[in-house]
Amino acid sequence: MATLSTDGGTPIPIDPVRWETRSWTPRAPQIHSRAEVRRQTGDYSSAVTAPIAAHDIVMAAADLADVEDATRALVEFDAHARTALVGDGGDRGVAIGPMSAILLRTESASSSQIEQLTTSAKQLALAELDETNGANAETVLGNVRAMEAALRLADELSIDSVLAMHRELLRH
Repeated sequence: MATLSTDGGTPIPIDPVRWETRSWTPRAPQIHSRAEVRRQTGDYSSAVTAPIAAHDIVMAAADLADVEDATRALVEFDAHARTALVGDGGDRGVAIGPMSAILLRTESASSSQIEQLTTSAKQLALAELDETNGANAETVLGNVRAMEAALRLADELSIDSVLAMHRELLRH
């Protein structure tokens, strides 16, 4: 059993990740060939993480100060990147440079890998500039745009905002 202690006090016991075997069958087997249904059907290992919601985690003042310093550094980096990489006020979606945009693209590319969609950072950047014909890059860019729309519309959950997110996802 691993432990986590953030305040130098009593460690919080954290159970290790467990694995359980699950079975998977396609939801709509009629849209696949028999070979594809066989390929998609079977057992897999599913991770079961430790429940941590009930733990009261108190961070030490020094750790909180480090988080604040890191936040300030990211804000400064975003300001620098916005000036250096976007510069003239050009509009390329949310922005090409800021760290939040870089992290958003990284997350979108990583989550697309679950669907076996991979693309390089270069291809994704070319897709941003409408200078690629890579289908995967275009699809990942759709994921990026949907996430940007979700962030923009996060305070307004409505049919229109969900449809706007969906339009961004499917645009390319």
